[in-house]
Amino acid sequence: MNDDQRRDELIARLEAILFAAEEPISTRRLAKLLGLASDVEAATLVDRLRGLLLKDGSAFIPSPIGDGVQMTTRPELAESLRAWFSAQETAAPSDATVKTLAIVSYRQPVTRADVDAIRGAPSAEILRNLVETGWVQVVGQEETLGRPHLYGTTRKFLQEFGLRNLGELPVLEGLTRSSSDASRTEVDEAAD
Repeated sequence: MNDDQRRDELIARLEAILFAAEEPISTRRLAKLLGLASDVEAATLVDRLRGLLLKDGSAFIPSPIGDGVQMTTRPELAESLRAWFSAQETAAPSDATVKTLAIVSYRQPVTRADVDAIRGAPSAEILRNLVETGWVQVVGQEETLGRPHLYGTTRKFLQEFGLRNLGELPVLEGLTRSSSDASRTEVDEAAD
């Protein structure tokens, strides 16, 4: 097999892996899966695949999500998918759910008591529902009396809202993050 055939085979294998993956895959993991020497080589291969798919007019493109890469639909095709997604969607989240998710997103890691204080209403059931949907998770415990749970967003949250990291959240008055926290991803926060 010559070098061109090997590259074509690697591109095909990369495309198949990204297509089948349910969540973003790091370039380090892609390098291991493809038998490449480094994550830099994997990143180069991802860029090559992106160029080939764009040139061919494919509906799909490898996109950076969180700390990895995932096959996504090109953004300009979003309108074409709106009818499909509307038929698949369940009821829209309530205003209380959206506000609670925003508080967790911008203030994480955050305790339920902190969420309650900011919302001005109890949030236990809403937090439980957000954990069930996979948008929020327990990322630790606060080192205070009772050791309350600390909540943060998940990789699924980043995926479903099309964010690479929390630094891409829009600026909202009253819900600001420190600049050091803004660039951290959910994965980094879960490791704390």
